Amino acid sequence: MTSFQRFMDDCGITEEMNDFVRQYDDGTDFKSMDGVSVDSSPIHGFGIFANRFYLPGYGVGWANLNGSRTLLGVYTNHADNANCTVMPTIHGIMLVTLQSIEAGEEMTIDYRDAINAANAYRDELHAAD
Repeated sequence: MTSFQRFMDDCGITEEMNDFVRQYDDGTDFKSMDGVSVDSSPIHGFGIFANRFYLPGYGVGWANLNGSRTLLGVYTNHADNANCTVMPTIHGIMLVTLQSIEAGEEMTIDYRDAINAANAYRDELHAAD
């Protein structure tokens, strides 16, 4: 069982739910993302890959901006030993590196962090109302 499958089991997420969430097409050209690209992933389907070297603590880009998931938010795969995390802000959720990442390396997050960030972002939005 992969770490992603363990995560889905832990959270009660079915394959059908996962397939539905993964559906995304806003017409954005994958090549237009600065510093990263979407490519086939050995982890699951497609993933986000670094096009250059990243230092720890670097804000790669928005995973969610103003309540809408971006390509980073859709295609960043889960790993128990993730090399990135997500941080909520008033404007959205930022993908941030946790360690040095080499060009060609897949960027991953622990989806539990993503759930916590999404909840914190939602709470921040409701607090501003």
